Amino acid sequence: MTERRAIRISDLLPEGLSLGPAVDQEMRDNPNSCPAGLAWDFIADEASGVLRGLLDCDLIALLAQGWAKANAIRAYADPAKHPPGETAIVHLAEHEFVREVHPVLKVSVAGCPPFSMRFTLALTAKVRGLALSIESGHILAGSAGDASVSAQLKYGACDLTDAKESRKVALPGRFVFTPSIPIPPPANGA
Repeated sequence: MTERRAIRISDLLPEGLSLGPAVDQEMRDNPNSCPAGLAWDFIADEASGVLRGLLDCDLIALLAQGWAKANAIRAYADPAKHPPGETAIVHLAEHEFVREVHPVLKVSVAGCPPFSMRFTLALTAKVRGLALSIESGHILAGSAGDASVSAQLKYGACDLTDAKESRKVALPGRFVFTPSIPIPPPANGA
């Protein structure tokens, strides 16, 4: 089996990502946190690299966490309907969904109180032709399909990037989630 190259969330960010506007907003919101004379451009550049590192994670696994929360998929976590050990192949219709993640940077500068910066990354995925393998309330694997994904990074009300749409990507022929993606139990009465 050919090993797939994971599609990284960080690949959706522009090469020259600058957190300067986010740092400026943080300083406006908390003017007493640090003196104005610090090298904020340098701090923003360092923070950009750290944030990119935080977002260097598998896009397909993150999307699968979103699929696991869909009501139709959550039914597969009900052991009365799908006993442990039963494997189900679930074909997903063409769909679009938005998933927000909130990476947090903790910034510490000598002589200043530490502060946290909470970002919002909105991922919009358009997916078609996808099948998931589900067993014992976990998504184990998936196959085929294609997807396009856009990402927009924000800090509070400050847009740091425009929504950047990736090219349409063919998902690998088969991909396995290690570890598997747990599916939350269905809501009562579902």
